[in-house]
Amino acid sequence: MSQSPGPSPAGGRPAFRIERWLCGPVTVMSLIGAFNQPAAGRVYPLLVQALIARVPPYLVLDLRRITELTLCTCLMLLLVERHAREAGGRLVVVCDRKELAWAGGVARAGTIEQALAELAARDRDHRLGLLRHKRSRTAGQQAGIPVSGAPPASRAGAPAWRPTPPPPG
Repeated sequence: MSQSPGPSPAGGRPAFRIERWLCGPVTVMSLIGAFNQPAAGRVYPLLVQALIARVPPYLVLDLRRITELTLCTCLMLLLVERHAREAGGRLVVVCDRKELAWAGGVARAGTIEQALAELAARDRDHRLGLLRHKRSRTAGQQAGIPVSGAPPASRAGAPAWRPTPPPPG
């Protein structure tokens, strides 16, 4: 999916454009042109949509073709990275711009392929962790071990499990 370019500004610089597509579990967005405050207003809803579309969210932002990067947009990238991380996901920025040198928390890659490889490995590890957790829960339930605070299965002649009442007071 790609957004068409807007009208070219009077200064003759190319208009800001966003190209967006999915690559497996990863949303890739290429930003082209001046990534300034007006552009941030167009990008932000798409970033929010990418963050909530998948759990955990994996997002690649290609900034190699931007002509301007402002403090406002850098701060927005830090917020997006924080939200992705808190949801168990990851943001990887593809760029070599010096403006992002201060943003130590934002992962960077030299190419989209490198970013996709990093996120594919992360997604594989996440899925394997979920599978192991599911298998250990299933094995525990089959062995009669309580899982996640569930009461033990009642045995023949044994009284059913009852929670202990709280102490009076």
